[in-house]
Amino acid sequence: MITAMISKKGGVGKTTTTVNLAGALARTGQRVLLVDLDSQASASRSLGVPRSKLAPSIADVLFWGTPTREAVRSTEVENLDLITASADLVSADIDLGQSRQRETRLRSALDPLRDSYDAILLDCSPSLSLLPINALTAADAFIAPVVPHFLAIEGVESLLKAAQRVRAYFNRDLECLGILMTMVDYRTNETRANVERIRQQYGRMVFGVEIRINTRLAEAPGRGKTIFDYDPEATGAAAHSLLAVEYALRSRALRRLADGDESIADTAAVQESSTTEPSEENATEPSEDQRADISAETATAPSTENSTEPSEDQRVDISAESAMAPSAENGAEPSEDQRAEISAESATEPSTEYATEPSEDQRADISTESATAPAAESTAGPSEDQRADNSAEGATAPSTEGATGPSGIDRKGTEAESAAGPSAGEPTELSAVETPEPSVDDQTRTTLAELRESAEG
Repeated sequence: MITAMISKKGGVGKTTTTVNLAGALARTGQRVLLVDLDSQASASRSLGVPRSKLAPSIADVLFWGTPTREAVRSTEVENLDLITASADLVSADIDLGQSRQRETRLRSALDPLRDSYDAILLDCSPSLSLLPINALTAADAFIAPVVPHFLAIEGVESLLKAAQRVRAYFNRDLECLGILMTMVDYRTNETRANVERIRQQYGRMVFGVEIRINTRLAEAPGRGKTIFDYDPEATGAAAHSLLAVEYALRSRALRRLADGDESIADTAAVQESSTTEPSEENATEPSEDQRADISAETATAPSTENSTEPSEDQRVDISAESAMAPSAENGAEPSEDQRAEISAESATEPSTEYATEPSEDQRADISTESATAPAAESTAGPSEDQRADNSAEGATAPSTEGATGPSGIDRKGTEAESAAGPSAGEPTELSAVETPEPSVDDQTRTTLAELRESAEG
């Protein structure tokens, strides 16, 4: 598998990461080839090749037709081979620009070596010139190293778009193996914020392994060694060992995906839909508390949409209306308290929306007045003039239907009236017995007058 390490910005630890990743893979027994495509030959120098011995280099292969296998050399690291770079790559854009297949020249040069190595890593210059485009055209995948700094993050998006254009025009098999965070320094708050930003923005594209700042990593290239040969106990060595493991896993998954294995397809969308829209298979039985709540809601809210439990005042009004107009099914005889409430509502003519419940003294006075006021067929209360006449006439005109005797509230004070009034079972006739006018104090009269005014208003 051919992997290109590309970046538009320098100083992101790209070459150091490429060299040490190659060394980590070689330590696991894999056959690795590192191709240096940077005119500064930094990767070649990091593996101990002096400038005087850089030839033959990749420039000879690309520009002058040198066979690729003649440019391959071994290194001091077992299982790791190298194709060096040279200063001749500075004019790569000019030299390759004259070729009819300038974007695919590197792919043609590396194709004979594919079967000889388990991994081929391409270390590119920090740009998107013709050589990095050749690397993307020849590669199966690419890794984008990025330092968690503001300017470096801004360049990642444009780099990914450039890779998409290369894929569209020259290499439809190109995939992004991942975004690798390098030179991570958690001693600053800005680093933590930028790391979180990268992971939130790119998600699973970001490598789980992070290469942190390490002094030994910076010293190893000067000795011409990988971090494993220079200081195998350094934290940088451990980080690149983990990076090699994740690289192998991602590469294996990418190869299986290219072969059409659907078992490694991303199942995040399926999991999300199954959590938001539960199927019949994973529906759970409600708990005891949930059943109790459901039963309570069903009992108090029989409507399927928006019925609510009535308030205390609404219950009082419903009880009064039910007693006044019983239905054929549940028309039970009203109780003593209900008769008192009905008599009070009949005397004051309250509105069904704004009526308030009278006090105990008000019920007594209203019951006395309703007992002395006749009612022919309707339960509506008398007018103002009729109330005045009723107060003077007393109990000379009993009601034909609703006068069933005094309520339980004023039963003790009106025993004489109850004896003189008609009972529920006797025929409706005018009584010749006169009852004395009930005594009502001024405060009660004032309260009754206010109730009448509010009801009429």
